Amino acid sequence: MAPQFCDLSQFQPQYIDWKAYKAWSASGDGVSRVALRSSYGVGYKDQHFDAYRTGALDAGIDVILYYHYSYPNLNNARQEASWQHSVVGSVNAQDLLILDIEENVPQATGAWAYDWLAQQESNYGGKLPGIYASSSYIQSRLSMDQRLAKYPLWLANWTFTPDARPSCPPPWTSYQFLQYTDKANGIPGIAGTVDANVFLGKIQPKPEEKPIMIDLNNPTVDSHFKAEGAAWKCKDKGHDYTIYGEILATYQRYGNNALCGLSFLGLPSSNEIPITGRPGVVFQRFERGVLCFDPVPHTIDTPPGLENARVYPLHIDSGYGQDPRVTSLQGENAALKALLASSKLGQLNIISKRIHADSQLIIDATQVQ
Repeated sequence: MAPQFCDLSQFQPQYIDWKAYKAWSASGDGVSRVALRSSYGVGYKDQHFDAYRTGALDAGIDVILYYHYSYPNLNNARQEASWQHSVVGSVNAQDLLILDIEENVPQATGAWAYDWLAQQESNYGGKLPGIYASSSYIQSRLSMDQRLAKYPLWLANWTFTPDARPSCPPPWTSYQFLQYTDKANGIPGIAGTVDANVFLGKIQPKPEEKPIMIDLNNPTVDSHFKAEGAAWKCKDKGHDYTIYGEILATYQRYGNNALCGLSFLGLPSSNEIPITGRPGVVFQRFERGVLCFDPVPHTIDTPPGLENARVYPLHIDSGYGQDPRVTSLQGENAALKALLASSKLGQLNIISKRIHADSQLIIDATQVQ
């Protein structure tokens, strides 16, 4: 069975169990989809749009179709397209803007639809919008305008079965989406009846996320560091150390989130420190960790998954990366233990344990058998 999805508007309940819905929609091809009515006419936004969009994005819905219901008898096509653009704003690369054209009025023509689509294409920097219409509507109002064929078609033809494939009306030769019913029920996460659709287009791979890499163009990073050639010199008092080379490159992308090394490692608390007997191997301390430059094959350590990494974090509880304060604290702890063992406090502790043991023996002996 082809992948399915629903289209929602204020005529559905405001509360949707998005996790349940996502699992159902993704069961076909692993990609979850939903269509949301964003707006209609000029000046009108769907009452549930903000809540639906937030819920869908928070649940991780993969593809959203944002559709706009048009009134060609009341408004200019380009004004309606720009109104939807103002409501929706930016969208993800895999999402789609849709013209929903259904009003049987003289102004509803292929030319009006084309003007809307062309304006939305311009609004979104060349990203092609799509069009939703029924088979009969296309045949009576849109079929003569060949310019429409370049825009993806979402065909409405209520055969009430997701397996039917109605013929495609010209000027299109295929459709990407098919609305096959307006009476679907029992859809996980959605109470009541709802429009249901199948996806018949080419499955696009999810866009790869670009790795995050901080640089001095970021105001927060620039507030802590200054450039010294290819190196970064920390400007903070008490942290006036320099990061450079491959340790700097790792610092710039460490964690691939937030502000990378600045967030996860903090500021440098040393310069690079050579390791005696390991030529070319160095480590550098930061507020929240230690990085080691140790070209493959490693001579110090090999953290799991970093077998081919030239820079990796060191243990901070032992070995070369151990915090210098640990040794001092260990010595103080040993001295305290020795003092306790040689003091009267130590003797009192031993006597206390003996009294406790003797008391327990007396209690046990007096128990009635």
